[in-house]
Amino acid sequence: MRQRLEGEIKQRLWLLCEGEDLRFDEPMRRHTSFRVGGEADAWILVQDASKAKELLIFLEKEKVPYFITGNGTNLLVADQGYRGVILCTAGQREPIRVVEDR
Repeated sequence: MRQRLEGEIKQRLWLLCEGEDLRFDEPMRRHTSFRVGGEADAWILVQDASKAKELLIFLEKEKVPYFITGNGTNLLVADQGYRGVILCTAGQREPIRVVEDR
C-alpha cells in the first residue's frame, strides 16, 4: 500500500488550495451515500474548473494518486481509506469538460 502524503506535498497542496475546502485525513464516510469508508489522505472540494486543472497538473507531476468524485452517491471506500487525494466536484459552479486527452 502506498504511504501517506508527505509534508512537502501537503504544504504545496495547502498553498495551491487557497480558497478551496481542503481537509487532510478526512473520513470518507462523511462524503458517501453509504456512510462507509476510511480516511483519505486529502479531500478537496473544488469550486471551479481552473482550480481543478491546476490541481490535476500538480498531482500528475508529483505522481500523487487521485480520484475524482461528485456527490459520493454509490461510492464505496475501503475501511483502510484512500492513499491519495480525493477531488470532489460537487461544489462546481460550472461543469468540467475534458476537451483533449494528453
